[in-house]
Amino acid sequence: MSEEAFGALSNATRRWVLKVLHERNSPIDLNALPDEPSIYKEPPESFEIALHHIHLPKLDDAGFVDWDHEQGMVAKGPQFDEARLLLDLIEDSDNPDSLAT
Repeated sequence: MSEEAFGALSNATRRWVLKVLHERNSPIDLNALPDEPSIYKEPPESFEIALHHIHLPKLDDAGFVDWDHEQGMVAKGPQFDEARLLLDLIEDSDNPDSLAT
């Protein structure tokens, strides 16, 4: 996996986008995000600006998502499964009980 891919997964917001895509198994309508206030760790306007100008471009460049910024939709990209494997490892490392044998 490339440095770009690891960089794309280094941020909690980007991991959240991938997790939502995995759980829903369908594209995300970015226009519906305000209906999910629990995702905001900062003011919604700041979150949306960062999502559009930083996070989604990084995920799209890495091939983890296909982002249609004109339609406001995000879908799984061609490298999504590669990202999902790494996310599973990250989640396991965050849960010490999952590492016990």
